[in-house]
This record gives sequence, C-alpha cells and structure tokens, in this order.
Amino acid sequence: MPDLSLLSPEDLNALASQDFESMSAEGRQLAFQDIQALPIEPEVTPETGALKRFQYGFAKTKSDAGLLYRTLQVKAGLGEFQFGRNGIEYKTAEESFGSGFANASDEMKAAVLEELDRKELAQNFPNMNPDEIGGVAGFLGSLGGALISPTTLIPVGAGAKAGVKSLALIGGAFGFEYNVLDQLASTAKVDPKQAAVATGVSAIATPLTIKGLSALGTGVSNALLGKASPKKITEADKIMYEVQDIINEARIDLPDVRVGAQNIDEVMPLINKKTGLTKDQLTEYMVQATFKPKMPGSKVQALSAMADQQSALNPVTGGLLQGLRDFAGVISTDLSRISPRLGGLLERHDGTVANNIAKKLKEASPFFNLVNKLPDKMVNQLNRHLAAGEFDAAKSMLSKYDPNADKIFGSVEGMLTTLRDEMLEAGIKVGNLKNYFPLKVIDYKDLLKATNREDKPKITRMLEAHAKKHGYKSTDDMPIDEVEDVIAKFNGLRSQKAGATRSISTKGRQYQNIDETLIQQYKKPQAALHDYIEETVAAIEKRKFFGKLNTVNKGSRNISAEDSASKIVAQELQAKRIAPEDVAKAAEIIEARFGMAEKSAGKASNISKNLIYQMTIANPLSAITQIADVGMSVFAFGLMPTIKALVGKKNFKLEQLNLDQVVSAEMGTVGAMARTLDTAFKVSGFKFVDRLGKETIVNAAYHKFRKLANNKNGVNYLRKRFGNVFGDEFDSVLTDLRAGNITDNLNIMMFSELANFQPISLSQMPLKYLQHPNGRVFYALKSFTVKQLDVMRREILHEFSNGNPALGAKKLIAFATIIPLAGGSVQEVKDWLTRGDEIALEDIPDQFITSLFKVMGTSRYVVENHLAEGRITPALGEVFMPPISLFDGLTEDVYAMSQGELDAQGSKMLSRVPVFGRIMQDWLLGAREEKRMKDILTD
Repeated sequence: MPDLSLLSPEDLNALASQDFESMSAEGRQLAFQDIQALPIEPEVTPETGALKRFQYGFAKTKSDAGLLYRTLQVKAGLGEFQFGRNGIEYKTAEESFGSGFANASDEMKAAVLEELDRKELAQNFPNMNPDEIGGVAGFLGSLGGALISPTTLIPVGAGAKAGVKSLALIGGAFGFEYNVLDQLASTAKVDPKQAAVATGVSAIATPLTIKGLSALGTGVSNALLGKASPKKITEADKIMYEVQDIINEARIDLPDVRVGAQNIDEVMPLINKKTGLTKDQLTEYMVQATFKPKMPGSKVQALSAMADQQSALNPVTGGLLQGLRDFAGVISTDLSRISPRLGGLLERHDGTVANNIAKKLKEASPFFNLVNKLPDKMVNQLNRHLAAGEFDAAKSMLSKYDPNADKIFGSVEGMLTTLRDEMLEAGIKVGNLKNYFPLKVIDYKDLLKATNREDKPKITRMLEAHAKKHGYKSTDDMPIDEVEDVIAKFNGLRSQKAGATRSISTKGRQYQNIDETLIQQYKKPQAALHDYIEETVAAIEKRKFFGKLNTVNKGSRNISAEDSASKIVAQELQAKRIAPEDVAKAAEIIEARFGMAEKSAGKASNISKNLIYQMTIANPLSAITQIADVGMSVFAFGLMPTIKALVGKKNFKLEQLNLDQVVSAEMGTVGAMARTLDTAFKVSGFKFVDRLGKETIVNAAYHKFRKLANNKNGVNYLRKRFGNVFGDEFDSVLTDLRAGNITDNLNIMMFSELANFQPISLSQMPLKYLQHPNGRVFYALKSFTVKQLDVMRREILHEFSNGNPALGAKKLIAFATIIPLAGGSVQEVKDWLTRGDEIALEDIPDQFITSLFKVMGTSRYVVENHLAEGRITPALGEVFMPPISLFDGLTEDVYAMSQGELDAQGSKMLSRVPVFGRIMQDWLLGAREEKRMKDILTD
C-alpha cells in the first residue's frame, strides 16, 4: 500500500469521496499502483450464466460480520487474517498496507479499501457488469452474501415459525445494524436519517422477504432504501420482469448488425403497446424496482436469459430432465432434437473427418512402413533433416532402405501441399515454406526441461507472451499446435542468429540446430505425420462446419468455440429453423463439442482410465462379450442383412472409416499409455471381436439401405434419416446406393449409422463428459451403456412422443427381446469358461433377466443387494462412480498374505492381470473347479 500522505489535498479529497475520476493521473498512479500492477485480463464477452451471476452477487455483498471486520480495519487499524503455512496468520495494518495507510484518515482508508474490493471483484469476475447484480440469480447471490453470518442464522432459520411482529422486530434490528456497518465500512461516517429509513423499510419488508427469499444486502437494500413500500417494490419487480421479457423478444427480432445502436428507448413503443406504460411510468417503476432491465448484447444472450427464466419457472422439465440429459444423454441426439439441420451438419462433420483422415492415412501408409524399417538412431537423424527442410538428405537416407523412396516421399510432399492449400481455403493462417514436414512435441514441459538454461527462459517468455496476446489464461490453456508454433518460431529465430545458410520463415515450423538430445523430445516422423493429418483435417472440417461467416478466430490458428457456436445458432434462429427457447442449449452443445471436448484429460485421469480398461476388458472374456453387438445389428437392420454381413463380402471395412484403432470415443484419449492398451486389446482378441461387431453393423446397414433405395417408402425413410446430413447431395447418395458405388458419401453414411449404435465419436458422448476432461474417468466402462440408453430413447421413446405408439411398441418388444437374449447367450458361454457351468437352454431365461439389467445401466447385483434392501447410496455409487473397487483387490491380497491365507486360486489381483490373468487363474490354477464346487454346495 503506498504512502497516501504524498497525495495532494485535491487528490486526497477526491479519494475520500471516492470520486476517482477527478483525481490526477499522478494521484491515481500513487494511490493504486499495487492494483495497476496486476495483470490485465483480456477483454471478454459479458457472461450472464445463472451460476456466475449468483457467485458474483455473493462475492459482491458483505455480511454484517464482514462489514464489522471492514469497519474495524477503518476505525481501529485492524490488519488482515490470511491462510499461511502455519494455518491462519495475522498481519498488522502496517505489514498489510504500509505505514502510509495506517496514518491516513478513516475516510481515506475506507475509500481505498472500497476501491481495492472493486478491483478484486473485477479481476475475479471479468465477465460481469460491475454496476448490477444481474437478475434473480444475482439477487439470490446477494441474499447469501448478506445472510451468511452467525447473527442471521437463528432469525432466518426460525423465520417460518416466527410471527409477523417478531419478524418485523428482527428485520428492523438487522436493517439498522447492517446499514450502520455498511456506512461505516464504505464512508467511515453514519447518516442517522438513512439508518432510520433502513430500519423502517426492513421492519416492513422482512415478513415478506423471509418467505420470498429476499434480503437487505448491499445490492438489494440500496434499491429499497427511501424508494417505496415492499408492496410497491414487489409490484415494480414484477413489471420489470415483464418488460425484460419484451426487450428479450424484441432483441431476437433485431439484426445483429444493429446491436451497437440498440437501447431500451427504441423498444419503448413495443413496451407501451404491450403494457400500456408511458416512459415516465416506466422510469418510476425502474426507480422502485430492485433491478433494471437491459438490452442483451446478442440474440443468443437474449435467448439464454429466456431459457434461464423458463427453467426457473419449471424446475422439473427445465432443470431435472435437462440435467439428466446433460449427464447421461448423447449430444448428437439432443442437438438433432433441437435442430435437425444442425444435428445433420454435426453427423456430416464427424463422418467427413473420419473419411478424409482415412484417405490421407492410406496415402501416407507407404511412408509409415518405410520409416518403421529404420533403426532408432537413423529415425532421429531423419527427423532432424525433415525439421530443417533438408528433404534431399532425407530421401537419400530413405533410399538405402527402399529403392522407391523418392516416389514414396514425393507422395507425402504432395499430400502436405494439398493440406496446406485446404487450410488456406478454410481460413487457417499457415507459413509459406517449400519444404515443410510436421514436427510434433511429445510434452512441451519435458522439452523445456531438456532445453539448455539459456534458451529455457526465452521460450517460456515467448509462450507467456503468446498466451497473453491471444487471451489464454496461461500457457497450459494454449492448444498444443500453438505451443508448437511458438517453439518452432523460437528455433527458427535461433537458426537465423546462428547463421543458417538459407532463409527461414518464422511463420512456419522449419528450423535447424536441433541436436541429437533435443530431437528425442519430438515424436518420430511417422507419428508426427499421423497426428498432423488427424489434427489438420479436423481443423479444416471444423471451420467448414461453422462456415466462414460464423467462424470467429482465436489464437494464431484456432477458433473461439463459444463465439462461433453463438453465431451459427443465431443464423439458424434468423432462418427460423430453431425455436427461441432452444438456442441457448444448442449453443452450449456446439461450444462443448468443438471446445472442451477436444482437450485431453490430465495424466492422472488418463492413467486411471487406462488401468481400469486393462483390468476389466483387455481379456478374452470381454472379447466374447462383444459378440453380443451382433444382436444390435439384428435389432436395427434385421436378421437377414446381419447374416449377410457376417458371412458375405465386406463392402466396408473399419480402415475406410478411420475406426481400425478406435474402440469407443471414451477410450480414444487414454494418453501416453495408449499403445500398451492397444496391444492388450489385440493380444486378448478384444479388437478382433470389436471389429467383427462394427463391420457387421455397417455392412448390414449397407445391405438394408440398398434395398430401401429402390422403393418409394424406403426412399422416404432414408430421406428422413439422412436428408439433413447430405442436404442437396442426398439424391446423388441414392444413386450411389442403387449402383453399389462405394463413394466418400457412402463412407460418411455408414460412419453416421454406426455412430447411431456405438459411441465412436465425441458427438456420441454426454455433454458433461465433453465439458469436464478430468471428470471423464467417471464414464469409464459406461460409454456403451450410455449409447444403449440413447438407442432406446431415440428408436423407441421418440416414436411414442412423435405420435407413433404402434411402431414404438413394436421396437420396444424387439429391443427388449433381442438385446438381452444376445447378452444372456454370451453370458452362458462365459459361465462355462469361468465356472464350468453346463450350457443349458433352461438357464437362458435367468441370464436374460441379468442381461436386461445391464441394458438398463445397472446390474442384478445392485438391484438385489442394494435397492431391494433400501440402500440407495451404494446403488448410485455402483452406477455412477468409476469402478475404483477394482483396486480393492490389492489390499485384500495383502491382508490375506499377512494371514497366510493367500493362494493363486483366490488372488483378486491375479484375476485382474491384463489379457490372460483370469483365464490362467480359472484354467491353469484350478479356480474354475473351485467356483463350480462352491456353486454346487450353495445349491
């Protein structure tokens, strides 16, 4: 805290009266130099979410205890209590604010502390308007801020039992106390008249506000003082809500290009028409009300406010059901329900990304195979040549291992040039280098550790400067491709300073002087090219999804998912293709899909998921379980198309759809341990059976669709299913189907249809999964269950809700018969393998019931051992928590060992060893017979 005695008399008076604009520039710099030294946050779009408004109102409003603490700071020179290494620590006023503050007048202390509060609030809530609390949510936040105090707990808690007179006395006393402390804390003075008015208003208002969840906090009491009786305030608030609704509706009908010119006065004729209020009457109600209506900055903000209010009025349909959809629904289904066109565009996007990546990877496969022949040392040297753009040297090295190296590498060069042209066409800024090959960092933090002491701080400063320039909170929030750009730019500049023989553009990633040690911090050329193809194709198609007019850039080459989502949804609203009440949810879904969804989870979360997968499904028994996927094909496409897909020619293979390495989107982001898990899946047979199930579904779909394309009813069905996916190209898709031509559009069609029944893309995951990367561990082993629930919702429930009860009932019977029957039959085989149980037809009904529970997202064990006994908490834990009980086996084995009771047959951890642990325990160590004997004795 600076020495306030150095201020001029004029600046001191301005400071004491909180008239900061009247202070001289030197005075403001001296008084608030600590505040001005704080980092400036990037300008952001105002945020009006209900949770944020509540938090803002809560933080903005002090309780009476907080005001008393501030008053003691001003009047008695009290310092600060802070949390330190030794717990709560106390610092004197001199230690906290300096001697200048301690010697200042009470008015100056109050003014400075008030301004510090304002600056801290602005820093913590940069998206909120500091001049208003913000509607009902902010109002309730102020309630909490004012009443979280020992002095109010008893009156509020007993409010329902107290009489009107008692409540009036309590309210009057609290109003007097609160107003006096508020005046002392903010101005160091007390106005008796204002305190008396506060007492009277509080005494009248409290009996009503206890029931109406109102409070006399800073943001609320200031609106009540000296204005009107509580009855008139309630009436004014009601009118303000009505006026705000009118303004929101008017804003929706206004073009976005006129947003800067809009204000409430322009809507006044409409307000007058709908309410009969004149401008003077409206102004009077505004003075009496606890909040003022405002013009939303965009259509999406207006619709979001309307959706918030609707949800508050209807908590069951607006809150509970939507919350269930957010946690367990699939965003592609939700988006298609809200906007069939946007849902179709998202399906088209996912299928196009998969198809285009598959084509590029196939083109690059000869290069992958060639580099895989090289020894590691040669691969590192090749990487150095490629990074520096020394393509002739790279070709010479590769030609020693394959005489066609020039042709193979030339194909890669052509593909990279094509990708660069496509990036430019899509609006992505890229460098203009002739010889460019992607260089991908494994982990930039590890790279910094390996960098010499001289370069490390320079790279760090460049990363921090880039993050600040482009509005990222920290370097950790920067996309990895931008991190790589910055590091590449640094290395390019360093190469120039080192006297590189040719010009190097810092707009690209081409540089020299990477030594043998540092090159090991970069991915191998084949892995770098693979990742570059996937990232670049996805980035190009993302911009195509939004369109050039709706794409809002962020950073050096990325886009703002939030702003782009708002624009594309506003476009749909303008075209009247989406209902106003659905706009906010549509924007949230699209923002999540193209924003947080593409961020990977932390290492700990990825490792946990990887271990769960390896201990549960990376084994032959789980591979056998996947055979039940054939039942989904029978349900969706019929028995004959499924049989034809199983035994006939495979018109579609997973490589065509870029799915040969994907089990589900849930397992597609397991980080650095992905190769270990992939190997376990291969060795256990899981990937083989998974491939069988996926290829059966897509080929069965193809057989069914070809038949449908040749009759009128079938064409109508296909148009309803894929009309929004292909738009004007739908007729050409029909032509391809009839002719049996396997085209890009048919690949996209088959990908979309498989995604309808398996979670193969991020669009097939719940909203909360996408929004919380580190929370994705809670969805471990649940993505297929979520997808099954989605199938029931989409294929069955929607038929009932759309007025097709006969078709809905038919599908319900088919699903409830085929899926559990397939699962039960597979389980019977597994019981024979693990327990020695005989395969008997009479056991199928029992297995059917067990499988039916699994289809519904639970298990027979949960129902019989938890729900039947009324134990809701453990039942919910089994359903919603990650399977952390798997790790209990370690402690159980350790305990058994300490008691001398551990044997191979009963070891829990041995059964969870990836791939062959359980099979080995059952078949080689005798656990199978042991289980069988226990079953016989139990019976």
